[in-house]
Amino acid sequence: MSHTPDKSFLTDGEKALAMPLLSVTQSPIIAPSGDIHDYVTLATYAWRNPDSPDGLPYIIRDGETNPETERYPDRKNVELLITSIRHLASAYRASQDERYARKAIELLGAWFLAGETRMNPNLNYAQIVPGHNNGLGTAAGIIETHNFVDLLESLEKLESSASVTPQCKDPLSQWLTDYLSWLQTSPNGLQAAQFKNNQLTWYLAQQVAIAWFLGNTGLAKSILKNALNNTLPAQFDEAGLQPYEITRTNSFHYSLVNLQGWFALARLGNKMGMDVWYEQAGNGASLSKAFDFLLPYATAQSIWPYQEIRPYDLSLMTSLLKQAEAAYPEKSSLYETALAQLKVF
Repeated sequence: MSHTPDKSFLTDGEKALAMPLLSVTQSPIIAPSGDIHDYVTLATYAWRNPDSPDGLPYIIRDGETNPETERYPDRKNVELLITSIRHLASAYRASQDERYARKAIELLGAWFLAGETRMNPNLNYAQIVPGHNNGLGTAAGIIETHNFVDLLESLEKLESSASVTPQCKDPLSQWLTDYLSWLQTSPNGLQAAQFKNNQLTWYLAQQVAIAWFLGNTGLAKSILKNALNNTLPAQFDEAGLQPYEITRTNSFHYSLVNLQGWFALARLGNKMGMDVWYEQAGNGASLSKAFDFLLPYATAQSIWPYQEIRPYDLSLMTSLLKQAEAAYPEKSSLYETALAQLKVF
């Protein structure tokens, strides 16, 4: 019986074939290190100080994105890169057409591997706040590579491709090894480990994904087990409320962002034989309760009682709903109904 590839995958894949190569070396902003290979961005909510002639030191206005961040293209480019590779990998898996895999590896190589264009395996200058920290980035910048989890999932779809050679795999493994070491030992990485909210979740998810991809199953399981024992009960109460997210000016949005990280950890857990979806912490917290807690607000059955200064991301809620529908088949009808009733507030 012949298999007809999903046309949506192929359409997205065809568009991604036209994506130009992307690199941190294309940024007009050079990091204070003077190294064009260093990833550099401005902190999203950092603004010029109105009480200072030179605008320094910048001040933080939580939830208010400074348009000046557009001058720093690295974050947008890495997101575009990973989205393109995801589309190409899905198209390859659906069709086995080597064009898609070849393009994905070209994009990957330009960003991570080629000597002239590669990114250094660190985030020393991610989310800099001018006038602070001697020009270095902040631990909060680690959230900008949260979608490395998606990238590594995409690369698994390309494993059978002839384009995935040792000349690609070996240097990528070395890059990821170096980056994982940076996450675990750098000042910013060590500070990120002390976070309490969604930034901690994504910090852990990146480590689990990289360790798993590198074949270090023991480390991946250890980090995930520790997250289940300690982070899960700290971040969610028994009812499903997220105490560290509701203090934000975009509290519903960040509740979704944190759950997105946990859903990523749950998918990784599936690969390792660990059932995160149905895990219940000692305080009664669980991902199922946390997600169901948000549903009445997303479907306008209840009014969100916490601050939300801009509309939340409907596409993110839609993605979480679809994942929940697959993870909890006993609730599929509930989630299918909710999917048709989503509202932005």
